[in-house]
Amino acid sequence: MRSLEPDTVIRLGVLSNDAVIQIVCQRLGVSSVPTAIAELVTNRAAGNPFYCEELTFALRDIGVVRVDQGECLAAHGLTAEFPILPQNVKSVVIARFDALPLESQILLKVASALGGSFSFDLLQDIYPNAATMEGVEEMLDSLVARNMLKFGIKGADKLYEFRHSIFQDTVYELLSFSQRRELHKDIATILELRHEGMLDPLCAQLARHWEFADRPDLAIGYLERAAAQALRSYANLDAIRYVRKAMQMSEGGVVQNRPHSLAAWESMLGDANHELRDFDQASLHYKNAMQALGYRLPSTRAQLAKGIVANAVRQAMHRFILAPRPNAAAVDKQRLAHIYERLSEEYFFRNDPLLVLHGTLASLNLAEQSGAIAETISGYNGLALGLGMAGMTKIARQYSQRAFRLAEEKGELPEVARAHLVAGVMTCGLGDWVATRRSAQKAASVFRQLGDRVRLANSYGLAVFEALLRCDITTANAALNDLEEIIAANPDVSSEMHAWRLCARICVDGAVGPVAQPALDELREVSRASQTPANLLLCKGIMSSGYLQIGDVAAAKESAREGAALLQQCSVIWAAFGVFGAGGATQTLLALWERAAREQWDDLVPLQAIARQALLTFLRLSRRSPVCRPWALLLHGRAAFLTSNQSAARKHLNHAMEVAQQLGMPYVVGLACLEIGASSLREDRARKDYLMRARNIFATLGVSNDLTRVQDALAA
Repeated sequence: MRSLEPDTVIRLGVLSNDAVIQIVCQRLGVSSVPTAIAELVTNRAAGNPFYCEELTFALRDIGVVRVDQGECLAAHGLTAEFPILPQNVKSVVIARFDALPLESQILLKVASALGGSFSFDLLQDIYPNAATMEGVEEMLDSLVARNMLKFGIKGADKLYEFRHSIFQDTVYELLSFSQRRELHKDIATILELRHEGMLDPLCAQLARHWEFADRPDLAIGYLERAAAQALRSYANLDAIRYVRKAMQMSEGGVVQNRPHSLAAWESMLGDANHELRDFDQASLHYKNAMQALGYRLPSTRAQLAKGIVANAVRQAMHRFILAPRPNAAAVDKQRLAHIYERLSEEYFFRNDPLLVLHGTLASLNLAEQSGAIAETISGYNGLALGLGMAGMTKIARQYSQRAFRLAEEKGELPEVARAHLVAGVMTCGLGDWVATRRSAQKAASVFRQLGDRVRLANSYGLAVFEALLRCDITTANAALNDLEEIIAANPDVSSEMHAWRLCARICVDGAVGPVAQPALDELREVSRASQTPANLLLCKGIMSSGYLQIGDVAAAKESAREGAALLQQCSVIWAAFGVFGAGGATQTLLALWERAAREQWDDLVPLQAIARQALLTFLRLSRRSPVCRPWALLLHGRAAFLTSNQSAARKHLNHAMEVAQQLGMPYVVGLACLEIGASSLREDRARKDYLMRARNIFATLGVSNDLTRVQDALAA
């Protein structure tokens, strides 16, 4: 079932007569039943399993069927047309209910209002007649014996619940509206008294009871608390359901200070959708929350630039002139800071550095003004990443260190984990591998402890791609196995996470052997789902390289062209998104250009134009993305070889080797040596030295495909 898509519809047909008879035998505890009983139940139940069960129990309850020493016996003269049996499921349930003693009927009605499982002592507190504990428990056990209720053990408690929701709903409908209202009021009141100070796990139940007790004001309050609890437990779909219910109930005007309540609800909807990686919906709800508080996001680039300058000046004042003090609007500012921080994360995946910078500056300023620790830590982190992507590395590291200090001094575990995760993303793009591994490991450890499966997967994704950027295939494969286990255990994982898994698997497999075409085809399907521009660029770049490796030129060309088009829309590239996304698409286009020239393809000229444009964009954007720089220089050298500019090619390749060595990226060094050696004349003494160096690097890294290319060049 977990492998099915969320919207999959499974149509269940009616049960066969043999299956119906099997159910009858199981419920009566016998191996066979008389023909008359079999015909009666199969004719009346019409393949409905619940109706089949209830008919069986009804026949037993009225004495028409009995079991004696394991043998099923039918009343004399019983036929399939037995006249007194009801003709539908609810009628059967009501007939069985009416046959109960009055005290048991009252108890079942009370139980039907409780909903879910319940203990006998809770039921006794609500039961309207004075009954002893033994009396209530005896009635409950009798109802279990009649197959109306079932029980289980949870810890030291013996819990009961209706055997089927249809039975519960039918009994509940027998209550008048006034009886329901009073029952739900009593249940809610007793639950509040019994669990005073520990109501968080019961908020959803209390909201339901106060709603049916005609107290929407109390119900809405509990729905808010239930939504907040669901968000803390990463039950995001439940949070959405609770908030929407609260918004629906508030339409009658029962909520005071509605703008602030609306802002809180819209913000929670934004958070839930953000965690589900539905950034479009999250952004919509965040904007609604801001509007409810009288704020708006910049709508033009001019407004955006003005906002960046204003927030930069304000942040400078906070740092060097006057530290802010929380004021009366601190709560609103804290919420706005949180919204800006979440929006900045979305802007990162949309490759918009100006929006990232504006969002992180605004978030940090508002967080400092409100005195909110969690939002201030996130603000420092977000600004560090934004500054790092803008090329201001020194200041970025300072803000990252400030985030860590505050998180360790005053932060809770979620803030500590997020600080490590965001810092890891920053240092990964800067090529600080030790810091990235440390951050990824720490983040994964804390997120696992918190039960945050989404960010746990993000942490392992960071670990996988950090290892791939260093071409440490063994470490990458180990982290990828952990990531795949997490995803397999999480049926609600986003298409984004599936895309990361597939991209990493293709990179790992492609380094040591052939890429599996099913993985490429699956990635193509996943990439058609909702993906941010950064993720889509990553998918297209890796797909283009993978399809080219297995010889599917048409698919490689299509993916590379689409990747190049996405690259033209980028203002920034970072870490794996730049190397494997932008770099992968550009590398594939250059390989296709070389093949097109050799085989005289008809589309050689437009292919050259696309490849040149992609390379120029990759070169330009790599200036602010350290780990992308050696790859861009490598491809620049490869393009120079294609235009027969040998001196320029060697210059760019040597530059690529120099930068790659500084960053600890030996794979790029090996590729540059291979390019220079393979393009050198046989009589060139340095040719063998370059190829041997490449061979040694590839052998150490364990990249067998590239090692084969070196061996072929040496043998040529």
